[in-house]
Amino acid sequence: MKRAMVLSAGVAMLIALTAAAAPAAAGTVTVTKVGSGLVTSDPGGIDCGSQCSASWEGIEDCVFDVELREWICFTEFQRVTLTASVPAGSGWAFSKWSGACGGTVNTCLVSPEVNRAVTATFVDVANPTVSLTAPAAGIKSGSIVLAASASDNAGVTRVEFRVRGALVGTDMTAPYSVPFNTASVAEGSAELRATAFDAAGRSDTTTQTSTIDNLAPALTVATGPNGVTLGPGQVPAWRFGAADAGSGLASVRCSVVRAGAADVFGACSSAQTHSPGSLRDGVYRFAVRARDKAGRETTQRRTFGIDTTGPVITITSGPPEGARLPETTVELGFSANEPASFRCRVFPAALSPGGFGPCTNMRSHVASGFSPGTYAVEVQATDAIGNVGPTVKRTFTVTADGGPVDVGLAYKWAVRVGRTRVRVMTLKRLKAGMTVEVRCTGPGCPFKVRRPAVKRSSLGLARLFGRHKLRKGAVIAVHVSRLGFTTKVFRYVMRKGSKLPKGGALCLPPEELQATAC
Repeated sequence: MKRAMVLSAGVAMLIALTAAAAPAAAGTVTVTKVGSGLVTSDPGGIDCGSQCSASWEGIEDCVFDVELREWICFTEFQRVTLTASVPAGSGWAFSKWSGACGGTVNTCLVSPEVNRAVTATFVDVANPTVSLTAPAAGIKSGSIVLAASASDNAGVTRVEFRVRGALVGTDMTAPYSVPFNTASVAEGSAELRATAFDAAGRSDTTTQTSTIDNLAPALTVATGPNGVTLGPGQVPAWRFGAADAGSGLASVRCSVVRAGAADVFGACSSAQTHSPGSLRDGVYRFAVRARDKAGRETTQRRTFGIDTTGPVITITSGPPEGARLPETTVELGFSANEPASFRCRVFPAALSPGGFGPCTNMRSHVASGFSPGTYAVEVQATDAIGNVGPTVKRTFTVTADGGPVDVGLAYKWAVRVGRTRVRVMTLKRLKAGMTVEVRCTGPGCPFKVRRPAVKRSSLGLARLFGRHKLRKGAVIAVHVSRLGFTTKVFRYVMRKGSKLPKGGALCLPPEELQATAC
């Protein structure tokens, strides 16, 4: 396109000429985008939604110089205005121009007399969004999964997961999740955090508070009976402490039952003590149970006994109640229904008793030196915790003559053609204080009198005769005596031929000379 102007000295006259001319050269403007945004041009031609390059022809101007008498022509290019913009809410913003134009204003002017290259840079100004999808809030234990959903206008590059501020894992691809073992951290409240990052380094964080609880409550019994027996006036009571660093205590309950029965839990006396009050005698079990809010339990148990009753004594041997005895020595045997120590006393029944003293041994008491009269023996028992049981009493009367000595004689004879040999002769039921005298008179006797010592309850006499053979008319007499008793005499007469000796037991009262039938 050509425009013509004719000038003369001092006078200007515009002459419009129409003449054919060659088109002006064209320049191309090319726009490159960095980031997400729009670039348009004025005049139109560039719309970076679909077209980022356009060309423009210049306008040729000519002037006729009169003095020179020639045309002077030149090409003029119009300015192109580039405008950068972003859709509302896109999360992007224009940053700068570079290349053929510069600056941070969203418009720039470009003259396309030559090819021009322009770069429009857009930056991400929106943070990512992130939310924890797992776990749900509440009490957590064992292995769990931390999971999150995240999005960003420019794309999420990674999601970091933290527990109590410590990084536990990173995931770079959706769906975003990492495993986590809750046992690797301490019990109690824990902040779970997920942070999403985009390519521009922007981030967003979401948190959730959960409770870590992998352990049962801690429970200790500080004081109170354990493996012991309580006596009169002693009331069982315990002091304990319970705590849970995880979810916290839900309850503390107590139980006192007979040993062997199932626990029956109910309210404790207080948060840290329990006493069931008075209990009947027996063996019991105390239990305290702490439960946390996660349902875990810890139980402590203690066994104890209640004993407020003294031992019960049973007389096992000795004279029966009201017995009349010739003995000057009396032995009373006894036992108790539980381990106990015994104390004894002996006194004339008509007099007030003195104090108790030690018994002869743990199972019996021996008293001696009685003169005729009525006496009482009393025994008292005390158990291991000091309970004193009811006293038992046995009354007896010591007489001047106690009757025949209570002994027996076992014997066997060997008889052949008028000769008799003693094979067996043994006294039975001998007691302390008894004396034995063996007399032998007549043909064949190896001795006249022997007095063997009494050391046991039985005494063999056959050894006194050895292998001597007694003949017809010989007499064996065994006297067993005891002070205050009638002497027992065993008398046997040897006979002729093959006849066994004849005889048996006789009694010889004190001051008498001749033994008679008992």
